Parts: sequence; structure tokens; C-alpha cells
Amino acid sequence: MPQVPCSLYPSPSKPPHVLLQVPGDPWTWQKQAILTGSSLVLIGSLAWVPACYVWAYKRWKAVKDKRRKALYGALMFALTALFVAGPQRRPWFGKHIGFNKWKIWHLWCQFMALEVWKDSRAQLAASAAHEEYKSAQSITAIVPHGIFPFSIGLAGIPEVAEKAFGRVRIAIATATNLFPVVRDIVSIVNTVDVSRTAVHEALTDGARLALLPGGIPEMFEGYPRQLTHPDDEFAIIPNGFVRMAIQHKIPLMPVYCFGATKWFKRVRLPEWLEALSLKLRIGICIFYGASGLPIPFRQKAFYIMGDAIQLPAEIQQSPIDASQEEVMTKELHQQFCEELMRMFENNKEVYGWGHKVLHLVTR
Repeated sequence: MPQVPCSLYPSPSKPPHVLLQVPGDPWTWQKQAILTGSSLVLIGSLAWVPACYVWAYKRWKAVKDKRRKALYGALMFALTALFVAGPQRRPWFGKHIGFNKWKIWHLWCQFMALEVWKDSRAQLAASAAHEEYKSAQSITAIVPHGIFPFSIGLAGIPEVAEKAFGRVRIAIATATNLFPVVRDIVSIVNTVDVSRTAVHEALTDGARLALLPGGIPEMFEGYPRQLTHPDDEFAIIPNGFVRMAIQHKIPLMPVYCFGATKWFKRVRLPEWLEALSLKLRIGICIFYGASGLPIPFRQKAFYIMGDAIQLPAEIQQSPIDASQEEVMTKELHQQFCEELMRMFENNKEVYGWGHKVLHLVTR
């Protein structure tokens, strides 16, 4: 598998404010074996867990001895109870075992040569502004989603990521619970369901949230969709998360993750199936990675963090009525889109994507 360097070239025109670097080298076959195994366990759980249950059921049905049959049944029930309500689905358990500090997460960061830059319009104030961001409540909006949400996972799970993003709670789609092992991970790191009610409650409690604004619909944007080109990048920017930031009077932090759309490839499916997927809020798609397996291609994760989108000072200190909220939503949504486009254009050459074009889909 090709090596991913720590930094990509050509060099930027001005010195970047580097928040985090996890060098991608050296990468050995032992590390590749561990990552391959963990990827098959994690992403492939949607296939192997049901397969294990089918195998166990067939074995249970084939047993003639009543005592052995009862033993098999009790074992299946115990495993099911563990999956549904075991301690691995509780945040306190994650803290007890130091889940965020596990070496496997650093290995994933190394595999993707994780790097985070701060691209601020006022370079001299970038460091102070970033320290304020890490301690203050905010919504960190990471674009794009990609086929599998590694971009938000790398930002919110490994302890090393706190150096760049601070301690954040991840907002995850409800459909994530369909992945048996993934749902245990999202439970143990105390994620938030992406529903409006759950996000509102979390922000009311003072949480610092990280989310993927494009969500499941963004999985189907871009190539291989009809009339799209591999050099086109797409990002869906709804206004719901902007409105939520206004209601709670907290800033928005735009983040663009270069490489998120290249970790897996998607097979084009009939449009009616995509429409059904969006209606059910489940990403029904066929995707593959290295060797045709659910193992991501080795593509650098290069995050660019822009300037926070702030509410005007006069709005922060006074109540907001419905008409003001509507006006502010449009204004801040436009600011967010402009900042995202600025970040992409400023840094695509550094990533080697000078030929790429970013298309923003607003909703």
C-alpha cells in the first residue's frame, strides 16, 4: 500500500498555523495487519454479526439433546443482552477503560497521516482565537460526510485530536445503530443523536458539538452520480445547524476535511433506491475500499479549520424574535458557505487538488 507523507506538497504560500500532525511514516506490515483486522471488525460488522447469529441459530436448531439445546439458547440470549444493554454501551465504561487513549486510534490517525491546520484571515490572532475556541461552547461543522464518517470520528474519538478540536461530543445519525460494533463505540464515547430534540438538549446542557451538516444525503452527491465528474467535490450545507447555533447563541466553526470522499468508492445504484434511502434516513449504498473489502483506501486526512462564524454582539445579549432569527440564519449561513469556499480554494493546491472544484448545495 502506498505511503502517505506527513505533509503534502507544494508548500503553502504563507506559513500555516499547524494545530496537529500525526506522521504517516513509518508504516509497517504489522500495523497494516492490525488496521485491516480492526476495519473488518468495525465496518464489516453489518455483515459478520448477523452471519454469526444465523450460524448460531442453525446450530441451536440442529441440536437434539435438550440440555445442550437449552445451553445454546441461554448463550445466544446472553450475547444478545450484552449487545443490547451491556456496559460497553455506557460512557462511564469508556472512561474507566481509557477508551479514547487506546493505541488503535493513534494507529488510525497514523494510517491517514492526520493533519489539522488553522486557516485564519488574521494570522497573528490565529493561536489566541483557537485556544478560545477549544474552551468555549460551539458547533464544529465538518464537511464533507464521505461514505463512512471517519472525518468526524478522527476528530472526536482519539485523545490526540483534542489538541486541535478540544473535547467535543459527536452528533451521529440514528442509522449508525444498525452497525452492531459501531453503535457500541458511539455509545461509549457519549455521542448525541443528530435529531433536532437531542441536539437542542445537548447544547442546553453546555455541550461542545461536532457534526456533519450534509448527513446521509451528502453520501449520494457527486461521482458516480449522473452528470457528475470525479474532479467535482460536493458539500450539502443545510440551515438547520446554523439556526440551532443562533438559538443557543454560540459560534459555528467551519472545518473542511480533504480526503474524506476518497476513503471508499461507491457503486452507483438506481435513483429510486437513493430516494428510499433519504426517506428512511439510512445510507443504503454499496461501497468498497482496498482489495474490494470494507478497508479504507490510504488517503491523507487533511483538516482545514477556518474562522468561527459569530453572532453580532448586539444579538448575543438580547432575545431574538422569529423574524430576526430568520434574517440571521440567512446571513450566517451565507458567511459559513463563503468561509468554507475560501478554505477550500486556499488549500486545495497544498493537498494536490488544484484541479478540483467544490460545489456547495444549500438547503
